[in-house]
Amino acid sequence: MASHRYVIRMCKIVFLGALLLAGIWRGPNVVWAQSAAAAGQIVGQVLDPSAGSVAGAEVTVRNTNTNHTRTATTDGEGRYAIPELPLGPYEVSVKASGFAADMQDAYVSLGASVSSNFRLLVQPTTETTEVVAADAPGIEPTRSATKSILTDLQIHELPSEGRRLQNFVVDTPQALIEPECRGFSISGQKGIYSNIAIDGGDYDSTWGCGIRARSESGPAFSLGAIQELQVVRNTFSAEFGRSTGGVIQLSTKSGTNSLHGTAFELNRDGALSEPDAFGHQAISSDNQFGGSLGGPIIKNRTFFFTAPEFQIANKPVQVLYGLTPATSVTTGATDLLAAAPQGTFNAVSNAQAVITRIDHQLTQNNQLFGRFDFARTLQTNSPGADNLSTGLGIATTSTAAASNQITQPDTNYTLLGQLTSTLSSSHLNELRIQFSREIRPRIPLGTGPQVSITNIATYGTPPAGSWGNEGFASTDNRYQLVDNFSIVSGAHTTKFGVDYQRIAGTALYDQNAGGAYTFNNLTDFANHTPDLYTQFTGTGSVSLTIHEIAGYIQDEWRILPGVTINPGFRYEAQLNPNYYQATNPAGRYPEATFIPDDIRMLAPRLGVAWDVGNAGKTVIRAGGGLYYAPTYMSMFAQSVLFNGGNPDRAYSVSITGQPAIISAFQSVGVNLATSPLNNLPTFTPSEFAALLANPNTKGLNSASYIGPDFRNPDALQWQVSGEHEIARGVTVSENFTYINTNGIARERDTNLPAPVPSSSLAYNASTCPYCGIPGLNLYNQSPRPDPAFGVATITESADHSLYRGFTTTLNVRRSHFTWDLYYTRSWNFTDEDAERGFTSIRYDDVSNLNSEYAHSNIDEPNQFWSNGVYEFPLGFEAGFSTRFTSGRPFNAVTGVDENGDGQNTDRPIINGVLIPRNAYRNYGFKDIDLRVQKSFALPNEKGTIAISAEFFNLANFANVQLAGAQLTYGLGEQYVGTTNPVLVNVGPQPTFGQLRNAQGQFIQTNTAGDPFQAQLGLRFQF
Repeated sequence: MASHRYVIRMCKIVFLGALLLAGIWRGPNVVWAQSAAAAGQIVGQVLDPSAGSVAGAEVTVRNTNTNHTRTATTDGEGRYAIPELPLGPYEVSVKASGFAADMQDAYVSLGASVSSNFRLLVQPTTETTEVVAADAPGIEPTRSATKSILTDLQIHELPSEGRRLQNFVVDTPQALIEPECRGFSISGQKGIYSNIAIDGGDYDSTWGCGIRARSESGPAFSLGAIQELQVVRNTFSAEFGRSTGGVIQLSTKSGTNSLHGTAFELNRDGALSEPDAFGHQAISSDNQFGGSLGGPIIKNRTFFFTAPEFQIANKPVQVLYGLTPATSVTTGATDLLAAAPQGTFNAVSNAQAVITRIDHQLTQNNQLFGRFDFARTLQTNSPGADNLSTGLGIATTSTAAASNQITQPDTNYTLLGQLTSTLSSSHLNELRIQFSREIRPRIPLGTGPQVSITNIATYGTPPAGSWGNEGFASTDNRYQLVDNFSIVSGAHTTKFGVDYQRIAGTALYDQNAGGAYTFNNLTDFANHTPDLYTQFTGTGSVSLTIHEIAGYIQDEWRILPGVTINPGFRYEAQLNPNYYQATNPAGRYPEATFIPDDIRMLAPRLGVAWDVGNAGKTVIRAGGGLYYAPTYMSMFAQSVLFNGGNPDRAYSVSITGQPAIISAFQSVGVNLATSPLNNLPTFTPSEFAALLANPNTKGLNSASYIGPDFRNPDALQWQVSGEHEIARGVTVSENFTYINTNGIARERDTNLPAPVPSSSLAYNASTCPYCGIPGLNLYNQSPRPDPAFGVATITESADHSLYRGFTTTLNVRRSHFTWDLYYTRSWNFTDEDAERGFTSIRYDDVSNLNSEYAHSNIDEPNQFWSNGVYEFPLGFEAGFSTRFTSGRPFNAVTGVDENGDGQNTDRPIINGVLIPRNAYRNYGFKDIDLRVQKSFALPNEKGTIAISAEFFNLANFANVQLAGAQLTYGLGEQYVGTTNPVLVNVGPQPTFGQLRNAQGQFIQTNTAGDPFQAQLGLRFQF
């Protein structure tokens, strides 16, 4: 299978590479490039009155904000291109001997290829055509990739609850927030497979998911500094990489020759909010304030821009355990409430973000800009953050006690500098350097080990012994160097360059948060008989370094009038950290020998754009290629720490089954039966060592390691689309996207014995309660192959996903309003739903992995978005956004480890058939937001003051999602009775899939969406 996959990949590379070379080597002046990471370009053709080409014409572009100018000369066909232009309004003028001069106005947006064509006149007259940002043509005839742009107007005038970046990303097609760690998923890909860049500098988090300094409930980047946001969904150019899904690009504002500034205050109060669907207060207060200031330091040469922003917010969260009227009177419930009382605690979300940018023209041909970011977020007591939430992103109820919460401060510093040098009219170089540092301490608010009662309650300190939990602190330093060189001729814009990143990260487990108990039910809890116990010991420290190296070449070749091809090729390599030198070689898992690098990432790409009729009204686009996503640093840390060879750093045990856990504690003189439930014991370092040395408890230690054939995930993508301008500034388009991703990371236990069919064994209520069940394999009938270890988890590149989607788009850009409408019909299938691929084993049966291929847990078959901004007379404005999506799948589980493999991931078996993964769907999501504003001009043109009101979830949709016990199906087929047991289907449980109880009330262990909330604002602008 591996060799077959390799042959297919090489055939694709050869085929696309041949197309690429056909474009690159057509002639000596061939050049190629596509839209830049922090800029755009102006291209066009100059013709005479009879439509003949005008060669040698001088084309000059001037940024009307800064007076920065660039020139180009048309080729023999009258064509020209001016790349790497800073964003903003431009005056485009042309002069040619024997013809009258002409001029147009154009607006360069992020990544745009703006067409500015001329038909020169012989007589000395001047014709001016205006193309301004709010009334820009909707068609880019030379662009082959699929993208969506939110302009400055939309970013600042659309309703935005919380002013978070994720609010705007999900306003673009095929984008959503994944549920595990709430990263940005684009075109059905994992959130960690998306790439985020600001002004061309990588802004991905090393240990977290998504953007650096990200918080689910607060802004991590000042929105006042963002000029445009662009989401390139697929088949992006070879200049960009490190993603199989899409690239999120943001450009920041720069100062101009005029001094401008803003100040704003936004306030949301509980008194202006409805209770949520459970009747709970949704928010106490959310106060956001900040501003911006930009202007000249030296006119026409040096400019500054700065934008600080702050948030102070909190809301009450009520602890409600999953107790029913029947279970609330049991001994177990009484013991639970005594050990960890229910109550209400305050969830806090504060944020500070300051962005400062300096632009300086060193010489006429050398422009320099630098940007410094500082962001700090503080999030405390934030359980159950709802990925579909539009507000603080914090649920109003939680089954986790206050002692299970943590303080999550996050501080990020970023320094970026870029030098753009115009070496000649046809040669341009762009050098970019960035340094980022992120600090993420994690401070637990409770004491003692974590105690979980399945689907009922959790209390105690979150454990650090399973990577991906909250109980670990981390820091990282990122160093990035990018150099891009462009060569321009009339028909070609060629770009090639290098991109290097050094990522150095450290993480520290908290030894005081090293234990975790799991009880299957309240009866087991009352009897002090846990079903699973995990713990680690050691310093818990790890330091890792990853090197990411890339080189590319990209061409934009206007091969025929109206036809542009965009061939490209990118090479990527990732040099990974390796295991530490073993301090206990005998204790290292035998397969943990080395961590491979990935140096075979070859990525040819090809795009085509056909301007039908060469009129800029209808464009057909197509493209395809290979794309790669980098491997998350935490994936390596899991194996570097927990391979068994460095017990001084970390050693992990996982004990499954009540007798084994009780025996393990008894072996070191601890009696669980008499231990207090509010402070259950953990193994001290000396007890831990004695446990591992005891022959009777040997094999409890777990191990993790990276597979020897591990590689980064790769995706074959292709897309085809059509776009048509039905009126000036009004375009419609249809797009089909196909993404087949392979090599997705998966965890698998390699230390399991051969399975024994349950149906071949006789049922016994006490010794074999899951025997005799057709379709079930049992793994606890024989010892593990390597008796020195328990669970041995390999991280391997073994899973795949397939995304297919149609997106229909309507975009309206007029001088007084904008309107975007998107509808996506998609199908998303995967083998596994683990976002990060290393947090836990997810499959039902290791011998039947084919049964795991099913709908992804982020599969939303129907997605509808719409947003618009309208400017009315007398200073009134209105903006709205709507979002309606289908429900996402969820996985029905039994809630117990039926097959005895040590994993509580079993699915029910009905009539001898395993229920498919993600066979059920949750409820959909609905949201309508509205913003209205009235502006007042101050006397003597001193500026304007605007008063605004925003209404979130205007229709007060409940948006209740199934959660907790409502996702547990319970046992499928099971023997019942003692004298003559009978095999019957005992599921599903009464609460499975239920939003409401028998009295018609919402079950409060589900998750409620944000209710209607109102926000008042005041803004001053000059």
